[in-house]
Amino acid sequence: MLKNIPGLMPPELMKILLEMGHGDELLLCDGNYPKFGCPERCVRMDGHGISEILDMLLKFYPLDSYVEHPAILMAVLAGDPYKPEIWDEYRMIGKRYEADGLREQAVEKPEFYERGRHCYIAKADGHRFKWDATAGMHLSVGTAREEKVAERTELLRRVALDVFTNPAGLKYGEAVEAIKITANCSLRCAENYHRDMKRTGILVAVGGGRWGLAGYSISPKAA
Repeated sequence: MLKNIPGLMPPELMKILLEMGHGDELLLCDGNYPKFGCPERCVRMDGHGISEILDMLLKFYPLDSYVEHPAILMAVLAGDPYKPEIWDEYRMIGKRYEADGLREQAVEKPEFYERGRHCYIAKADGHRFKWDATAGMHLSVGTAREEKVAERTELLRRVALDVFTNPAGLKYGEAVEAIKITANCSLRCAENYHRDMKRTGILVAVGGGRWGLAGYSISPKAA
């Protein structure tokens, strides 16, 4: 028997959390969340609501410090006066575990469902919300910042050295595709790599809409 594991935590979900890495997302949704918006991996948590599950998860699950909005909510439809009051509860829970809170962003329903198709999923069956805007949340996994920033930066540097071998640099789309192959990760993960390489000063703009390693310069011939 393990210590300090909440009784609410199903073994399947604990296994998923241990498998997840940078760029992976976990979707929390209620019992009304449509089947077409769900990935194959689904953990049912009947009898529990999203707030309860969120509070449990954030004890173990660090939000991605390299992502501007690691928590994604579904926006209320344009013109609808409804205000999802449950969001304030989500934010309060986020502040208990994250210095900057959830740093959430609301996206339109089609984008939310599309992202859901590529997530791990924990499907609650507690409160069944009338409005989709209150019924789900994506969380982007990170690592404990104090322990992992140097490790992350070194990983970015190694990938960049493998990808950006030409002083003339690569255009954004070319760079992301090359990072995806080199790091063996998803497109979204590769986009995060590129952004973080810029943020940490590993990549710089080298002209002509191209990105290259800091310290390289473009020769007239390469330009």
